[in-house]
Amino acid sequence: MVEDISNSVKSHFFDPKNVGKMEHPSAIGTAGSIEECGDLVKIFIRVESFRIADISFLAEGCPSAIASSSMTTEIAKGLSIFEASMITGDDINSALGGLPDNKLSCSNLGATALKSALENFVSSDSFIEMPKERQRTAVAMSGGVDSSTVAALLKNEGKEVVGLTMRLHDSTVAGQVDNRSCCSPEDIDDAWLVSKNLNIPHFTVDLRKAFKKHVIDDFYNEYTKGRTPNPCIQCNRKIKFTTLRSISEKLGANQLATGHYVKIAFDEVAKRFQVKIARDRSKDQSYMFWGADQGVLRSFIAPLGDYNKKEVRSVADRLGLSVAKKAESQEICFIPDNDYRSFLIDRGYDPKPGPIIDKENRSLGTHKGLPFYTVGQRKGLGIANNTPFYVTDILPADNTLVVGGIADFEKDSLIAKELNFIPFDGLIEDFEVEVKYRYNMEPVPAKIFPIADDAVKVELKSKSDTGIAPGQSVVFYVDDLVIGGGIIYN
Repeated sequence: MVEDISNSVKSHFFDPKNVGKMEHPSAIGTAGSIEECGDLVKIFIRVESFRIADISFLAEGCPSAIASSSMTTEIAKGLSIFEASMITGDDINSALGGLPDNKLSCSNLGATALKSALENFVSSDSFIEMPKERQRTAVAMSGGVDSSTVAALLKNEGKEVVGLTMRLHDSTVAGQVDNRSCCSPEDIDDAWLVSKNLNIPHFTVDLRKAFKKHVIDDFYNEYTKGRTPNPCIQCNRKIKFTTLRSISEKLGANQLATGHYVKIAFDEVAKRFQVKIARDRSKDQSYMFWGADQGVLRSFIAPLGDYNKKEVRSVADRLGLSVAKKAESQEICFIPDNDYRSFLIDRGYDPKPGPIIDKENRSLGTHKGLPFYTVGQRKGLGIANNTPFYVTDILPADNTLVVGGIADFEKDSLIAKELNFIPFDGLIEDFEVEVKYRYNMEPVPAKIFPIADDAVKVELKSKSDTGIAPGQSVVFYVDDLVIGGGIIYN
């Protein structure tokens, strides 16, 4: 076997470079598995002034895995973290003079372990902000066609681009993987492949702890309180607008670009950044941006605000992006089968059946557990009636589900808290707006009234024909301008 491989592979196997455990490394990365493939690589890096000042490795397995790890350290030593992030298995294989066909995967082990070390480095609290000596734009790359096209467009404009992909959660639920959800390991690989083809640096950022605290745990807690949260908005507010933006700034980025369909622009008269509805209203995501304050908007750009989806796919296809025809994500990313009931039970929720009543307090049946229902729900109530029943209220204190007919279900007002306003700092008087209290609805006329420092009353001009669910967001519009929004409390 050894005789069949190149002299360079033999050299790096019999006399490996930079082998050994490093004391006090900046980060450590691993790749492979003795149990699964028989090869395991661990790479240690010490970063100084954002360069790989020192690097070493430990490896178990075949000669090709050891030689590839040795060559990885030789190539990476002295490079900037941006240059090191672009090292691929192909680079290592070429430098080794070519591995046997049945060992080509070994060339990826060193590159993957190095990327893992860089991920741990940029995700760590010890990662300090680098000087902004040049204009650099970070792109939040999900592995989908939209953010990939943004990266390509910005690169073609001559901008210095770096891709950032968030590692948010373990991708399996009960051993299942669903590619309809975003932020899976497959999506991370797709983002890396696009970055490789665009010849831009790419880092995966491990945000699993923050995502669990602010999104997954929040989702669980809100549902078990009888509320209906929107985890994507929570992810924007607590992860993308904060933690990811901070990491992009530490990497010297002046801007963070996103693949959202929304317009962000500076108003020279008001001297404030504004959020507006995208040209493609069928894909508009301005609803997701109500929580962006001026500090966030100063850093964010959204190049797809003037594109429609068909145009984006056409651009991606023309530029040869591997994800040009990739399907859109459809589900909650940490519940890939969209079965949130099983998700709640798996996390320890003990369903407590209770009474279903109408507004007259008449008993109509028994519910299976309040988190399994949402305001406005019609199907799955288990109640026979000549006319449909809808969930009109969820009462956690009494473990009671309230249902009624369409007239009982319709509401004409709500209270919102946790507010953010974009064109101005706060609401000081009544304001005529249009509102969306669900993501996919058309805006409806309303008036908002300040009732406390962080609360407004929203009075609809006509009763709602879709459920107003506590925990969801209500967003205020004037024409195509997002005024702000908040979380529905009651």
